Order: sequence, then structure tokens, then C-alpha cells
Amino acid sequence: MHAPSVGEGLQAKPVLETLRAEQPEWQLAFTFFSPSAERLAKNLPVDVADYLPLDRPRTWKRCSMRSGPRRWCSPSSTCGPS
Repeated sequence: MHAPSVGEGLQAKPVLETLRAEQPEWQLAFTFFSPSAERLAKNLPVDVADYLPLDRPRTWKRCSMRSGPRRWCSPSSTCGPS
């Protein structure tokens, strides 16, 4: 799940907590852009939390190919297959 800053991260938190409780075998990742979300990210029930690289098509393609997400989600937009 990607949340650009702490506000979206707070929206994502109950979703991540529900996913962790209902699908504990799923690997959950949380990405963010703003330093304001870094402290929140350390306290989320996720396997990986880190800054997302700059939002450029080439960088995003490399990042998503390495992680191989089956789903992506952002609290400020829609969710869907990757």
C-alpha cells in the first residue's frame, strides 16, 4: 500500500490491520513519500515499510518488477491488480 504522507497513512492503518488479521500469510508492504509518514510506518503491521522512489514511469516500473506486487492500493485513489 502506498500513502504519500501521514494523512493517507492514517487512512491506510485500519486497512492494513484488517488485512494482517484476516490474511496473516500475505506479505504486506507500505510505502510513502513524505518524511512525516516515517514514524507511522515503523508502527504498522507490515513486513516492509520504506520510501517509494520518485514517481517516474521508469523508476516505478523497476521498483514494481522487483517486488512483484499482486495488488496495489493507495488510500487516496483506487485499488486494483498490478
